[in-house]
Amino acid sequence: MPTHFFEKAHNFSINNSQIVDNSQIINNNIGISGLDVLLGASIPEAAHDSSARYPPPRCHPGTRQDYISKITQWSLDQDGRENHVLWMKGPAGVGKSAVAQSCAEDLGDKLGAAFFFSRLNSRDDPDCFFTSIAYQLATKIASYGDILDHKLRRNPTLVNKSIGQQFEGLIAAPFKEMKSRGLDLGEFVVIVDGLDECDTEVAQRDIVETVTASAQDRTTPLIWVFLSRPEPHIVGIFTYPHISNYSTHLELPVSRDIDNEIALYLTDELRKVQKAHDLPQSWPSERDIWVLVDLSAGLFIYAATIIRFIEEVDSLGPEDQLHAVLDLAAQTKKVTSTYPLSELDLFYTLIMARVPSKTLLTTLKILYLTTLPNSLTNACKNANVLRLTEAQFRYACRSLHSVLKLEAPDASVDMRITYYHASFMDFLRDPSRSGKFCLSGACATSVHYEILERLNELHENARSLNLVQHELPPIPLSLTWDGDLEPRGLYICIIEAFFSICQTVPLEDKMLKALVDFDYAMILCLWGPPPLFSARQLSREAFMKNVPRNYHKKIFRPCKGVSLHQKPRFAEHDRPYVLGHGQNKALWWRYGTGSVIGPYQRLRGGAVFKLLCRKLKAIIA
Repeated sequence: MPTHFFEKAHNFSINNSQIVDNSQIINNNIGISGLDVLLGASIPEAAHDSSARYPPPRCHPGTRQDYISKITQWSLDQDGRENHVLWMKGPAGVGKSAVAQSCAEDLGDKLGAAFFFSRLNSRDDPDCFFTSIAYQLATKIASYGDILDHKLRRNPTLVNKSIGQQFEGLIAAPFKEMKSRGLDLGEFVVIVDGLDECDTEVAQRDIVETVTASAQDRTTPLIWVFLSRPEPHIVGIFTYPHISNYSTHLELPVSRDIDNEIALYLTDELRKVQKAHDLPQSWPSERDIWVLVDLSAGLFIYAATIIRFIEEVDSLGPEDQLHAVLDLAAQTKKVTSTYPLSELDLFYTLIMARVPSKTLLTTLKILYLTTLPNSLTNACKNANVLRLTEAQFRYACRSLHSVLKLEAPDASVDMRITYYHASFMDFLRDPSRSGKFCLSGACATSVHYEILERLNELHENARSLNLVQHELPPIPLSLTWDGDLEPRGLYICIIEAFFSICQTVPLEDKMLKALVDFDYAMILCLWGPPPLFSARQLSREAFMKNVPRNYHKKIFRPCKGVSLHQKPRFAEHDRPYVLGHGQNKALWWRYGTGSVIGPYQRLRGGAVFKLLCRKLKAIIA
């Protein structure tokens, strides 16, 4: 539940406006446009032409033309098309995103919007999906944009509605008003790639059902193209009669029929490498090309990863890199698995094996932090959580440029870790595939204890400070990678990472005992004012499920006499839980799918209680 109107918005200011908290705005002279509100609630990085995705995966000239033509011709065939929703399914690595990108570019002016979901790259928030589509449409269609801007000036809370209400208010309603004015601009195509990477299966279903219902009733002039993996629940969604009867289905399978296309791609890309490094024209040989084609096994992602691996800057050169890949060919002959990515797994293993043994654990820790719900893909934050300098961070990532890139659009402090393909992280999460390189075993446990030790050390140092004298308590943290990140921001990252791991990694007795004695109240002392910590990624259900039952009452328990406590105005109305014991106690309230940690107000004595009492007025509902 949002704590204020513009919870998802950023980088703007409001002047000369009167805002009242009853979902209405008395707007006499507002200083922000409705489209600015919409942009703040969107993910511009998910667009087909965003700098965050540059260079985007696109089909190599002369490849996948049959699928690109099928989709674009279907999209533009207004008279022959039977419905207005198309779904193309295909397993990981076959090139769905490249097909989607090429279609988006080929459609030109008929493209209304495109959204490329990516869980690893933090483009997976379903609440920002229709807002992003609406913003792109508004920049494309002037009359639509004017209507939507006016609607959002009157009611900017439209961006905080449910998925269905967002679609109705931000997309369907403006088109309805355009129609009533006699404005008919024809049809526009919306491309949605990676639906399976949208957060939660429920949201995926809601998006498809909302779009299909609209397409059936023609409430908008939009044509929708979805691309996804054939996950069972998505297959189930598109086989519902009320969905399947109003949608067209295509499949992009793993097939050796495209070996010639992969050979064309490899030949052209390696020719660029040959010229750039002034290698003999005979490099690589035709035999080498076809060995690489055989290794790719019908997967364009394999071929693309091979090229990035051979181009690796921190290596002994393209010839040595190619030799390493060719050596892998002998190992693939021993692979008998029917799993379609088994050959790619061997290649990922080769990449990880080239990480220096002295830095391997550090490298795995960096990768692991990007998998947490709070997704530490910001390089500066990731490094500071692990107490790494910028140089140490870069060195730990230097062998991974074939599977990820470090992007800094403005400055090194804005650098982000971006993965080329989700299959790499799928590999690292599965111990049966990645073995000693798996992130879910010793690596996760090591990070958990490292963060716990740092928090305990930080809290102990904080006790020596006179916190009551400070309006905003100082955070006794030093940065290892200087930048825009401040100690308070780093503290948030550390706490969120700690709680995220608590609900995802099996907890050993040592960690469970540490959770019993953990100083939850100190979080509030350091965070205030007000003494409330919003732990959006901490799911009460997931945390409780991960803690053995014999430790439940030792770590958390239902709060008795809840009427004696002040409830934060945005917390849920159900009974809170008590975290910790003695002066370390705090109240644990439900906050949507996350949590909010507040003061246990019956606690008496000490700096903690004095500070919390002084801040009490700020959290009264």
